[in-house]
Amino acid sequence: MNPEQRRLLEMARRAHEAAARSISANDAATAANRAYYAMLYAAQAALVGEQVEVRSHGAVHAAFGIRFAKTARLDPRLHRWLLDAFDLRLLADYDPMWTLEAESIRETVEQAGHMIDAIERFLEPQNGS
Repeated sequence: MNPEQRRLLEMARRAHEAAARSISANDAATAANRAYYAMLYAAQAALVGEQVEVRSHGAVHAAFGIRFAKTARLDPRLHRWLLDAFDLRLLADYDPMWTLEAESIRETVEQAGHMIDAIERFLEPQNGS
C-alpha cells in the first residue's frame, strides 16, 4: 500500500470512529456526515491504486462504480452504500427539517466500517503489503 492510500485509509478510520462516537452522543447528523466521509476516503484509497485522480464527490462515485462495482472486483454493495450514505449526508447537512434518531444511522456507520475493511483487504495483497 502506498503512503497516500495509507493516509486515506487512516482518514477513513478516524471518520468512522467519529461516526460511532456521534451515535453514542445521539447526534445523527454528525454520524451521517462522518460515515459518508469514511466511505469516500476509502473509495479514494482504492482509486489511487488505479492511478485514477478524481476530486469531486460525483467523480469518485462514478469512478468507483466503474472500476470496482461494475467489474465486481469489490462487492458492488460497497458502491450502493457509498451512494446511499451520500444522499443521507446531504439530508443531514443541508435539510433543516431533517431529523432522525442517531440509532437509525447505525447501519450506515456499520457499512462504512465494512467498506473500509474490504478496501484495506483488497489493497494489501495488490500492493505487496
